[in-house]
Amino acid sequence: MPSPPDSAAARETCRLEFREDIFGSFKLSEFRVIVEAMPTTNDEKKNQYLDLVGFETPQQAYKKIKEWTSSLTDDDHFVRSVIFDIHAGIEILFRQIFYHYFKPIVFETGKTTEDKKVFSDLEKMVENLSFGQMYNILWPILKNWPYDIGSIKPLSDLRNQVAHQIDVEKINYKGRNPFRDADSFAQVFFDAWATRQELTKFFHRRITGPQEECKRYYKAYEELERIKRSEPEKRDEK
Repeated sequence: MPSPPDSAAARETCRLEFREDIFGSFKLSEFRVIVEAMPTTNDEKKNQYLDLVGFETPQQAYKKIKEWTSSLTDDDHFVRSVIFDIHAGIEILFRQIFYHYFKPIVFETGKTTEDKKVFSDLEKMVENLSFGQMYNILWPILKNWPYDIGSIKPLSDLRNQVAHQIDVEKINYKGRNPFRDADSFAQVFFDAWATRQELTKFFHRRITGPQEECKRYYKAYEELERIKRSEPEKRDEK
């Protein structure tokens, strides 16, 4: 590994060499070690990589990096980002179902610090679950839900295709390509919308709804017990 340079002149040399050798034979891992070891002021560090790659403005960076790393059109990028956003929305609902299902059965000590840590650990556990892990657990529970949730797996498969397939011409959703067929793209949106509606309904009816109902029953029971305790006292007063 080369020794880290320790001067502005050395930084300038590395910058120029990197410009000439971009995406060439230069070992980026070694270069990164050099760059991060350089002494810089806070102002220099703010735009360190913009300067090293040869960009004068943030707009230049966004434009050129897109050109260098992708052959997709603006419309292709738009469809791609929408598919990722759609899948993320379903994944968030999955995590809500998991967290709020387990939250009521957490053993609480009544000590704020200890209980806060336990709930934080639960949240981290849920965050670390992959979509596939959550789907494999939830689908046997969800599959008899009498409404429209049959598109969860096709939407997940579409997301994985888009994430791992460079050639968007090969993307397929239910027999069509949403990158090339606007009606297919609209179908992706509709299926995702219907899925979110039903998962939200499931969440309220099967998770939070019963929990809230239990709380109401518990309060009603407490009130009934209070009334029972007060009746002997009233008789004694008479």
